[in-house]
Amino acid sequence: MSAASKTPYASPSPRTVSCSVTTVTAVVTAITMSASGAAPTPLYHQYQEHFLPTPFMITIIFATYVLCLLFALLTVGSLSDYVGRRPSILAALALNVAAMIVFMTAGSAAALIGARAIQGFATGLALTTLAATILDTDNERAPLLNSITVFVGLSVGTLGAGALVTFAPAPDQLVFAVLLLLSLVEALILWFMPETATTKPGALGSLLPHVPKVARATFAAVSPVNIARLGPSTPFSWNVSRDQGQDDSESKRKPFFRRGSRVT
Repeated sequence: MSAASKTPYASPSPRTVSCSVTTVTAVVTAITMSASGAAPTPLYHQYQEHFLPTPFMITIIFATYVLCLLFALLTVGSLSDYVGRRPSILAALALNVAAMIVFMTAGSAAALIGARAIQGFATGLALTTLAATILDTDNERAPLLNSITVFVGLSVGTLGAGALVTFAPAPDQLVFAVLLLLSLVEALILWFMPETATTKPGALGSLLPHVPKVARATFAAVSPVNIARLGPSTPFSWNVSRDQGQDDSESKRKPFFRRGSRVT
């Protein structure tokens, strides 16, 4: 993606927020999007008790998120260079809100797969566009900020959702309600962001899956690592197998953070 010039916008509207506010909000939004991707992980134990019969189905749900995220990176990753940063970010946040609603109403494995598909695509669109926006509005600190947003988001999403699963009522609703509210607030602020990219023709052509020739070797080398990182996305996880003979009441009292827990 291309960075904007030193003056990212020529004549800002009086209703436009400053570049500093845009940078901070873009960073927080990138963290929120990454957190949204990690947040469902602690809930899969509860989902399995109700409508996920096998660990294989959980693997399918994880894979759906990763594949849709990679598909978005390869297709709409540079779309904001053509249609603008603001509409791309708002579209990604709208998709994330839709994914949170599907999660909150999910009652089947198919619904979870659909939610993860929407979420993965939204995250791929958002992270690339937000990274470009941060580079446009704060060129000096952008490399540092863009290097930490995903890691911080994955950590906050996993630990925050785990805490809600352990201590809060109705975590399968509350986790996604919090993320939905954050997405709406961020969309409201970024609605007034300055447009830092000059629109140009070629948007449809940019949607063809592509990797720049100079980056193909690097992309092929790091893709397995990225897939592994974006799958489980957490060192803390749920134990999908219940102890034989354990009753439901004891299972519900079992906390999320346990020593020796691992992904199965």
